[in-house]
Amino acid sequence: APELLLDIGIADNKVDMWSLGVIIFQLVSHQLPIQARSIPELQKKLRERRIERPANITDDLIWDLLMKLLDFDPKTRISVLEAFQHPFFTSPQAIAEIPLESKNIAEKGMK
Repeated sequence: APELLLDIGIADNKVDMWSLGVIIFQLVSHQLPIQARSIPELQKKLRERRIERPANITDDLIWDLLMKLLDFDPKTRISVLEAFQHPFFTSPQAIAEIPLESKNIAEKGMK
């Protein structure tokens, strides 16, 4: 997370949200959000506060979620609850893609 590598801010659970963003980014695009060959190069790129959208990330909802997870400012980076409430997970299309068995298990777990 930028706050760790740039030695700014306090490391809290928002660091984990950045890490989740990196993992999802890599799963979706098959690359890291910021490419660097050394720590100094990575720090320089983090200071630039820019992540390019790869051509293979075409879904606007996943891109929006990624940008909220990979927000360079930990104060405005989304929380776990906000991530789970994001339209990528809550849109009618996302809900329609959940298998019935999984829905039943989730409903039982919420009782």
